[in-house]
Amino acid sequence: MVVLRRRRIGRFRLGARDKCRRRSRSDDQTIDFLRQCIAIDAPGSYRVEAAGYLVPGDTEGFIVVRYAFRYDSADCSGGMQASGNLFVFTPGEWQHATSIGLDVPAPLPPAPTVEIVLSSYKETSGGAVEGYFDDVSLANFDSIFADGFEGN
Repeated sequence: MVVLRRRRIGRFRLGARDKCRRRSRSDDQTIDFLRQCIAIDAPGSYRVEAAGYLVPGDTEGFIVVRYAFRYDSADCSGGMQASGNLFVFTPGEWQHATSIGLDVPAPLPPAPTVEIVLSSYKETSGGAVEGYFDDVSLANFDSIFADGFEGN
């Protein structure tokens, strides 16, 4: 039997009144609203999780949670080992997303970090991108074998 343990490492907590809102007249713009650099203190398999809501109406883009995993970069400024995006495209409904596993080996490499950035991307001139983020977190999903393997 495999028991999964989940440990929250870092978290943005934004409620229903916390939103990213942007009105712009220029084309193809990305705006970063929040950025956090999270130090990793233990080996394991990490996942970025997020919920997002894109407001219906005059929406001409999307909101996105971007993440970048780095070694030897205490301030999240070095080269990336892995990166990805969690997109919210569909207006009018909360969407939940989880990244692929970011595996941190043992022994722990020097200064591993994960940078999380909350952004919006506007595709056309005029209009607006309005959305909400909630429960954005980095969690360690270590697998533990409890009571050995079945059949042993």
